[in-house]
Amino acid sequence: INLPVPAVKAPMRIKCDCDLNAPCWKNAPTITAFADLSHGNPVADQTVARVLYDEESIYIIVECADSHPDGIVGRETVRDTLFNQNNNSNFATNEDYVLVSLDPFLSHQNGDIDLFGVNPLGTRSAQIAGGRAAKAEWSGDWEAMAKKTPAGWICEFRIPWKLIHYPSGGKTVNIGFDVSRFQYRTQTMSMWSNIGPQGFWDREGQLTGVQLPQTAFKHTFSALPYLLGGLTNGQASGKAGVDARYLITPELTAVGTLNPDFSTIEGAIQSIQFSHSERFLPDYRPFFTEGGSDF
Repeated sequence: INLPVPAVKAPMRIKCDCDLNAPCWKNAPTITAFADLSHGNPVADQTVARVLYDEESIYIIVECADSHPDGIVGRETVRDTLFNQNNNSNFATNEDYVLVSLDPFLSHQNGDIDLFGVNPLGTRSAQIAGGRAAKAEWSGDWEAMAKKTPAGWICEFRIPWKLIHYPSGGKTVNIGFDVSRFQYRTQTMSMWSNIGPQGFWDREGQLTGVQLPQTAFKHTFSALPYLLGGLTNGQASGKAGVDARYLITPELTAVGTLNPDFSTIEGAIQSIQFSHSERFLPDYRPFFTEGGSDF
């Protein structure tokens, strides 16, 4: 379908506070007419999204109407849990949430799609193209906020350009862009430019005429050192190491590790909730998770 929306620059840096009445949103492009992902029918409780951008970030504010606002559900408080659910869709089905997708290279390939989600509690989840590591110090941070209203709920995103990979050179391009919403009460996933239940990303919407940041490409270097101290058989002991990440080009990243930290993994606390079976603790060490979806 490839529904288009024109890219409009924000008149000022936007504060992520879910304020629909802020002057910056007055002339922002609006997308609506969300359809059921499974059947393609317009949903009863509609969603309205507005998008702006500037040299630093992409801003999206989403208004989620709900005829029964008391049925809005937000449960998760742990970051990135949206993409760590054990169900066939690979997404959470136990709460309401909004999902923003970006395809900066317009490749329509699943591995090139950046996904950013938030639930009504404001809990953020991200899945960045290339299998970016989970640590914010390694991958970069972004903002999201949500609040309930008498007519539903509102959420807002601020996604820095430096967090994602995009074509260099300050070009004017079209990028893949879409917004979807899961309504827990009706168990309905709706989407603006409907890619269908099979996920045909060639049908994704497009943000047209985006003027990419003019700043020259920077070869970014990130390092996460660690230092552990303790006692071994009554004697003082220690261990040190480092994970490193170097952005060579917008499409090529090098990662390395020296003396990786294996000792604290078994002590990682996932949850204190009761479970009828053993739990799988995901690996959060950056070197071992960067590029995880590619290798």
